[in-house]
Amino acid sequence: VWNNAGKEIRNSLKGLRNAGLFGGILAVFVLHFFLRRFSSTVIVATAIPFSLLVTCGAMYGLGSEFNVLTLLGLMLGVGMLVDNAVVVLENIHRLEGLGRTPRQAAREGVRQVAMAVVASTATTVCVWSWLFLSEKNTMSIIMGAVALTICLAVVCSLIISLTFIPLASVRFPPKKDVKPGLVIRHLVPRYRGVLEWTLRH
Repeated sequence: VWNNAGKEIRNSLKGLRNAGLFGGILAVFVLHFFLRRFSSTVIVATAIPFSLLVTCGAMYGLGSEFNVLTLLGLMLGVGMLVDNAVVVLENIHRLEGLGRTPRQAAREGVRQVAMAVVASTATTVCVWSWLFLSEKNTMSIIMGAVALTICLAVVCSLIISLTFIPLASVRFPPKKDVKPGLVIRHLVPRYRGVLEWTLRH
């Protein structure tokens, strides 16, 4: 055998798999550090594989294949999958803290931030969608496979955040309110001061 490309492909796939796993685990740890609620962290962490599964179903329906490029798009999308879920879940918890029941908080919370999460998802789709309309060449075809997967992933995460997240927040509400930690107590006032200074200037 003069050159076995299979080894290089397997190494590339293994690297993408490890990057996705480590990225997902790191995202969960960061979420738990800031949310400080075990149930909330589990709900958002569960949304990641759910979104990936829905994305794989959409890829299958569109006839897209699994290769290094599409898997690269999935791995790039892993970090974006938690954004919508965190926004929706935090707003639901905020309303629960104001005295709403879990069911009321889920309905109102999703309604309040629905336009915001749709807009944030639309910006990502718009940034990548030009590759679908541009003139076909080698670069647009290669990047188009990545772009299609990323767009599908963020759209599926939007659907999950507007359906699964409020349902899970009603079924598994937090047991008790969590007091902010030492880092948050020191970080938030300084961050607010920086924002006020920036807005004044």
